[in-house]
Amino acid sequence: MPRKSSSKKGQITSLSTVLIVIVIIVLVFSTYVWGRGMLDQYEARTSANYAQGKLLELRTDILEVLHDGSNSTRVMQFDAGEGKLGILEGPSCSGSMPGANGIFYELETERQLIDSTEDKWILIDPTDDSFACTASYDSHYSGVLLTKGNVGGVAKQYTTDYMLWFRNLTAADTYAVKISAGSVVEVSGGTHTIVIKNLGTTSSTPYVTTIRVDIQ
Repeated sequence: MPRKSSSKKGQITSLSTVLIVIVIIVLVFSTYVWGRGMLDQYEARTSANYAQGKLLELRTDILEVLHDGSNSTRVMQFDAGEGKLGILEGPSCSGSMPGANGIFYELETERQLIDSTEDKWILIDPTDDSFACTASYDSHYSGVLLTKGNVGGVAKQYTTDYMLWFRNLTAADTYAVKISAGSVVEVSGGTHTIVIKNLGTTSSTPYVTTIRVDIQ
């Protein structure tokens, strides 16, 4: 009888040890998954905030070469990180909504970064309250910062787009910035040099200044 009691105690001890190990493994795995998700979200937010800041910096450089005149240039660095950076040439408006004529940054994440996933542009510019196709020369920027989000695919990845978009400004005359791409239209990841150059302004109204944005 004593031998059987000892055997039972040994079995119970072994079973308890196995259960403890299983619980520890589950806790460690859960903590890893939760921590990894938090880290991914932080990295995505950091990339998005960085991109927004760099696009606004790009606006400053474009407006400077716009005012400095033909052939003036600016150079800046842009780290695309895990995202995609590119130029959208073409008409600035599609009907009454923003179209092309801008610089965009696209980021795919496992979690949603903005409230909307309706694939419609939203104004997030910190210094302008309008994204109408035509705005007042005296009180608005020609370039404004927009964002939009959508979700799709088997993995249900979220895509968030940011765009520095240029529209017409009007006073006594109409003024517009036309964004032109260099030899590279789109890049993914990595750090790139962006060269901004004023290619000149048309001599009659509407006054259109062509700005080449060359991604290298």
